[in-house]
Amino acid sequence: MQKDFFDLVDFAPKYLKIILFSTLGFCALCLFIFVISYMRVNEIFSFELLSFDNLWIFIFAFVYFFVFALLALPFNVLAHYLLHKKDKKDFLFRVSFAGVLLILCFLILGLKMREFNPKWLIFCGIILGVYFLFIAACLHFYERKNSKHFFILIFGAFVLLTYAAILFPHAFETGFERFLKTKGLSAARVEIYLKDKQKFVIGRLIFRDSKFAYVRFEDRIWGVGESNVTKILPLESVAILKDERDGGR
Repeated sequence: MQKDFFDLVDFAPKYLKIILFSTLGFCALCLFIFVISYMRVNEIFSFELLSFDNLWIFIFAFVYFFVFALLALPFNVLAHYLLHKKDKKDFLFRVSFAGVLLILCFLILGLKMREFNPKWLIFCGIILGVYFLFIAACLHFYERKNSKHFFILIFGAFVLLTYAAILFPHAFETGFERFLKTKGLSAARVEIYLKDKQKFVIGRLIFRDSKFAYVRFEDRIWGVGESNVTKILPLESVAILKDERDGGR
């Protein structure tokens, strides 16, 4: 029991190092997934996303994904103990079991407090599934000392994620939209000033980078009538309005 515990404690620094480098790679992959899901669905593209001014977005994404990896750890430790029939009285097993119960309680509480959104659940399920596979690969590599299988599993997880983004772009759109909203880079309701028509309209902020805002709104087009219009405008032409559910306009 003590040997298993100290062996895993000894593995922890290596595991954290693997997580750090893999999460960096995952962030780079997510940039590609962002383009083929969120931007493809909304028919926009921004080269400014790669500028130094937008580096903070990737830093936030890295922190989010790192938290996902840590949340997945107790589940995989339990699976590791069960599959390899280790001593269930070990302190690490008990702590992991308590962590799993705590995480599940927070997830159930969060679902009750929020609207049921199947696309958001699909997005979270795919991300968590990939991280479960990743951490399981780490523990498998630790147990079997087989780096070949480890890298095959990691490569498979990344390929699976990429194909999922191609097949279910709307599920990923929902996930990215929620992330962008928490950083003020997207909004359900914005006030848009159309300089060419000298009027204000209410629309949706799809994305904003360091220079421009990508917006969509309903406008009357001659010969067509009311139609959805997507425009790229300077940031000063767009003002985010408080959501009606929060008591805003």
